Amino acid sequence: MQATNGKLYGVTKSAWPNGEGIIYEYDITADSISNIVDLTYLPIEKWPSGKLIQAANGLLYGSTISFGDIFAYDIINDTVSKKSDFNYSTGRPSDMGYLTEIESNTGILKPKLQLIFDIFPNPTSGVINIKLASKYKDLNVNIYDNYGKLILSRNYYNLNLI
Repeated sequence: MQATNGKLYGVTKSAWPNGEGIIYEYDITADSISNIVDLTYLPIEKWPSGKLIQAANGLLYGSTISFGDIFAYDIINDTVSKKSDFNYSTGRPSDMGYLTEIESNTGILKPKLQLIFDIFPNPTSGVINIKLASKYKDLNVNIYDNYGKLILSRNYYNLNLI
């Protein structure tokens, strides 16, 4: 899976050096792969299964099949922690299972950035004007046609009328 830092992360069930699983990282830009966590020496069960997911909190989560744990890997601080411990009384996760994050909101999501603008004339056969409610130091404008084709991509600076 590709994390927010642009790198790819995955797990193996058996590898380096004792065959109990690793978390690895592939840097697309540098075209290099690194074994970043050897699960052999951690206080979690061994043999990761399925795939990693990156949750909204930025952590990567995975599970294991040796009785089963859910673990979290912090890509910023390079730390692993156990989040859940399955045993015979609570059940054993399948080695075919995957973790899924479900957002549970009961409120209204607020946008991170709200731009208030007018576009005129509409319809147009050529020139359009974009009037912004306030000036923005750096604004990138992308205009697409009805088929999703990019018509214009341009940066504007300190303007409120484009």
